[in-house]
Amino acid sequence: MVMAAYSSTDKKKTAGVSFEELVKEIKAGQFKPVYYLMGDEAFYIDRLADLLVETLLRPEERDFNLLTFFGAETDIDAVITAAKAYPMGAQHLVILVKEAQNLQHLERLEFYFRQMQPSSVLIFCHKNGTVDQRLKVVKLIKEKGVLFESKKLYDSQLPAFIKNYLQSHGATAAPGAPEMLAEFVGADLQRLASELDKLILSLPPERKIVTPDLVTTHIGVSKNFNIFELQ
Repeated sequence: MVMAAYSSTDKKKTAGVSFEELVKEIKAGQFKPVYYLMGDEAFYIDRLADLLVETLLRPEERDFNLLTFFGAETDIDAVITAAKAYPMGAQHLVILVKEAQNLQHLERLEFYFRQMQPSSVLIFCHKNGTVDQRLKVVKLIKEKGVLFESKKLYDSQLPAFIKNYLQSHGATAAPGAPEMLAEFVGADLQRLASELDKLILSLPPERKIVTPDLVTTHIGVSKNFNIFELQ
């Protein structure tokens, strides 16, 4: 299941669209014909793509209505051709383009914008960088759909991310625990979310509080090198 939104002091944002706002719109069934998700932080890109697929299509609809492409193995014309098709037994046809940073001639998507298939939703996942925003097609994406940039969080923002992640899963953090996690795991949000999931599973139902001791035990940090205890 896709996770809830995680607020931060620096919202993931491009052209006024934040991660939290997009999550809210998608869950409310407010879909755009194209989503271009890009940036250096893969975590938010993956979460939005997963949420779109899960919200647009029921599991039994995905065999015929979820078409997945990889940027280095396809071309934009194949993506456009797929997007012009009709869904089979579903309301939407979803075209998911992974590794979109390797897709050549994105500008040809302009032809699709001239006559879009209203039942199709295109999702481009462009990681480790951003698209050239001087391109005319990028302006069209902003106009017709969503252009979203996922930026890396600063180290100072990680404790807030951890607290909000735990809260979205019905748990809380004792003083010092978010800072310890941020220090020991680092700014890789995919790994951080995975470690948080493990901690949440280890919590007793009657007391869902992540403490520094739990972090030390489950993340595998030696107490001999616990800088917080030394302080």
